[in-house]
Amino acid sequence: MPIKTELHSSKVGDTLSKTIAITGAAGALGQSLVVYLKSIGCAVRILVTPNDNVTQLKDLVDHLVVGSVEDERCCDELLQNADAVINCAALLPSSLHLGEQKFLSVNVDGAMNILRAAERQGVIRAVFLSTIGVIDHTLKRTMHDLFDYRTQFLDSYSLSKIELEKRLLLQVPKTPVKILIVRPAFIYGPKSVGLWKPILDQIKSGIFKILGNGEALFPVVFEDDLAQYISQLLFDEEAFGKSSVVITAGPHQLSTKLLFDTIAEVLRCRQPSKVSVRLAYFCASIADRMPKWMRFGPLALLTRRRVKEYSVGYDLSHILNESSFGFDGRTPLRQGIERMVKAYNEEGFST
Repeated sequence: MPIKTELHSSKVGDTLSKTIAITGAAGALGQSLVVYLKSIGCAVRILVTPNDNVTQLKDLVDHLVVGSVEDERCCDELLQNADAVINCAALLPSSLHLGEQKFLSVNVDGAMNILRAAERQGVIRAVFLSTIGVIDHTLKRTMHDLFDYRTQFLDSYSLSKIELEKRLLLQVPKTPVKILIVRPAFIYGPKSVGLWKPILDQIKSGIFKILGNGEALFPVVFEDDLAQYISQLLFDEEAFGKSSVVITAGPHQLSTKLLFDTIAEVLRCRQPSKVSVRLAYFCASIADRMPKWMRFGPLALLTRRRVKEYSVGYDLSHILNESSFGFDGRTPLRQGIERMVKAYNEEGFST
């Protein structure tokens, strides 16, 4: 069962002698983790791929490994003398063209390589990043339903995260490494702008549509808030337990209308118009059968899964209120969006 966690700032003082290993360190969350962990005095070891841009990380980290979680030798080198590891390495939905087998190789087998390396190297704790999308939050949920995995509208990314969680949970009673699974809401911020580019492009061009009345809930988490929370969890004894999972989402319910209207305001363009859910689902049914090269403009983001999720939403209130996972995002929504849009404009994403 998931456990309650409570963060205490006094525990940060215990981190000064700790060495933390991070996979996927060049990604949005990975970069935020590196910055925060260094700020509280940790030594940081990172694993990046040969194609990653590490210009901003080189001077911060204590040891850099170039390779892949698919390579056990890289995993062993990364975890030498580490006290804990945070596994952020993953193929994301933007890479679905690589196919299901590649997602399983990186997101599942790669993560299990990290766990086995942690066992060999005597690492005490391991945090594995998952996603809130592994269960269907459009249904009413309680803590008892947190491992009732979804079975419909699954892509290679979701399938790989579900499989990873199942394998990790099987290892919990067998491994000396204390495991914690973190399921973040939709991560946003200046380092995550690449993931949000398709939505930002469509809102700016005026073709993005809000489904139904826009009251569906769309939980988000700011990248730096999430990095701080995960870092502090590493030093919280109570946060690690058998078969444990933590969900992170902003403390306030956020509707799709409020989210996308705020983005439009910050982009200084008109607010998105609405479209009926029935019409959107009909169009998505057709779009799902079209080859990718034909899916441009509004069709680029249109899938039956997105229509369901964006029209019904992710209501986490029953779970978060009941279990009090301890997360309290400190970055106001508009401030976080302003920072993301600034990066969108400055880094040449905006066209």
